[in-house]
Amino acid sequence: MQGILSRYVLWRHGRGFGIHSPFAYRFITEVLRQGLPFYAYRDIPADGRMRLLFRVACHLQPRRVEVITSTPAPVESTLRRVSGKIEFVAEEADFVVADLGDTTVSELLPRLARLSKGALLLNIRSEELREIAAGLERGMLFYNCRGTAVLASLPHLPRQDFKVKF
Repeated sequence: MQGILSRYVLWRHGRGFGIHSPFAYRFITEVLRQGLPFYAYRDIPADGRMRLLFRVACHLQPRRVEVITSTPAPVESTLRRVSGKIEFVAEEADFVVADLGDTTVSELLPRLARLSKGALLLNIRSEELREIAAGLERGMLFYNCRGTAVLASLPHLPRQDFKVKF
């Protein structure tokens, strides 16, 4: 029974039902679940995670990005398509792309707390997600059941979590 209820919540939130925040509704319907191709899709690998990264970065417009992954080339290439003004840094980033297979939650959590734009978290397990959600004081965390989470940490956003199919 729990599986059916979980799938129903994913379906419902994925279409914007039950989402009362205007920002969260727009972010889910226009960014996370956007079905139409963006202008640079032909230049981005057909990997759904890179296309998700492109859509999120277009919406949040980060300037300073930290990439924490063992294969940074596709991530950096995708982000360069968003804007030529993106600077890749090791500290003081406003957006983070992290592969949880290449870092730990304890290393990542202080970085996430300081972000002013957001993060894309890849290969995240449910216990890591719970630990990150408990450690955040602000921002909206959108996650699916396939190991991907997106954090929108704009200063005006309250602390909320959304389980969404994307």
